[in-house]
Amino acid sequence: MQKQSLIYILSVALLSGCGGSILTKAPVKVDPKARYVFYSHGSAVYRVGATGAYNRMMDSLAANGLTVISEQRNSADLEDQAVDKITKEVKLLVAAGIPAKNISIAGFSRGAVISYRSAAKIGNVDIRVVLLAGCNDEMDDRDIKGHILSMYDTDDSKGYASCANSLENNKHVTFKEKSYNSGKGHKLFKFHEKEDWHRSMISWLKE
Repeated sequence: MQKQSLIYILSVALLSGCGGSILTKAPVKVDPKARYVFYSHGSAVYRVGATGAYNRMMDSLAANGLTVISEQRNSADLEDQAVDKITKEVKLLVAAGIPAKNISIAGFSRGAVISYRSAAKIGNVDIRVVLLAGCNDEMDDRDIKGHILSMYDTDDSKGYASCANSLENNKHVTFKEKSYNSGKGHKLFKFHEKEDWHRSMISWLKE
């Protein structure tokens, strides 16, 4: 794992006592009333390390009272390992008494693909999943379960688009999707807390 940026480390220190917290792995001592979010970043972090958008996303989730679990990856070769880690830690939280409805798996771009694959392995209909610009042809044959929120921009130049073909007829999925025509394409989800997609995501995670 790449060395975390000073901003990220300071964020952990500042936010850990403010209702939410930022962790790199699931806690041993759990809070049954907490909302846990496993967040996976996009591929930009592979190339340049923790970006401002990534750090601000972590801060925002924690500032909204969520316990964020996120680990930086420095290579696409670690995606399978990330899926296995998220799957294992979600199951540990459930075994420790955390209701599955209080656990979410979220990600942007490649991180959304990791989130989707993790949810498919977990197979729990109560898990929440957020896919930000994350649906592509890797998802067509996944036997996924859970409550899924997909958001994408119609002008995404990287080929990420609607999840409807894969998910809307899945009887094990509660599916909600929002599309945007912002002119920003894939970059829409690089983070801005005043954007509609961000407000919608936070509201949905806390339902």
